Amino acid sequence: MKKRALSIPTGFGSDGAKSLRADVLSCPVTHVYVPDRDAWCATGFGTAGIAREQPDGRLVHSFFIISLLEGGIVMMFGKDSTAKEHDEFVNRMRDVFPPFEDGTIELLSEYVWGAYALSEEHGASWDAEAEQYLSLVPRPPGNRRRWIDRLIGPGGLTPQDLVKVIRENPLPEDLPEGKEIMILTEMSFHIEDERDVVAELRKRDPEFEYCGREKGGEYFSWTREYPPDHWSPLASLGGRQILGDVRVVPGRLIAEAKTLSMACRLIYLLKNILAGKLTLEKTTWRGMQDILQTKKQRDSV
Repeated sequence: MKKRALSIPTGFGSDGAKSLRADVLSCPVTHVYVPDRDAWCATGFGTAGIAREQPDGRLVHSFFIISLLEGGIVMMFGKDSTAKEHDEFVNRMRDVFPPFEDGTIELLSEYVWGAYALSEEHGASWDAEAEQYLSLVPRPPGNRRRWIDRLIGPGGLTPQDLVKVIRENPLPEDLPEGKEIMILTEMSFHIEDERDVVAELRKRDPEFEYCGREKGGEYFSWTREYPPDHWSPLASLGGRQILGDVRVVPGRLIAEAKTLSMACRLIYLLKNILAGKLTLEKTTWRGMQDILQTKKQRDSV
């Protein structure tokens, strides 16, 4: 499976990819980004990146989009820019790619090289240009097997229950592009003041549509406008597509989405809306086999 390392327009200049210094690792690091810890532990999606300052003062950076569901790195790209252009580019990325946060070079190395080795283990091969982007990130100690173990093995960066559910629900070969298998993901967050949380979410209608109070909790539907390629009679009536649910009870916020990528997006939104007001405590997952087994047990009662 051939994968392409994407270069952003104006990235690295007309011959920049060829002219990166051989000693690029000696260029000082200015920015390090690693997958947002909560999003990674709940979904296995994340973005990693690095920027270094070149002798002329311009920055050169590489970014890596990681999805454990798709077997590691799914995209990498680079850009040569001024410091201001870099900051503007990163801010635009936040609404497009899986969430990321500031991190250490050591942690970045573990994510990037572990995901790279994992993608190759899944049969991916990369264009030669990928070496330019990877060259900005130092390799962690050990061999490729150790890199993978550090990423998804016991005691590594990824919860083993998440690794297990992904292995038990592989992507079908004939899955249409842009589609994803269902893995119901429920995330439980600790909150201090449920009234404050409910008030903040109610400000975000219709993205978070208030559904009322039931069984001691305040319920919201997470919605969006129907995409152009998803026909629904409700769209013409002003209806919105429901992507997930949020329930606020004393001391907890429970969020649920039907797929890992949607759960990742939901975490990003909630953390932006409720900055500093919630802490991820627990995530549970149910793949299709789990869902079918539960249905079978209910039907037999």
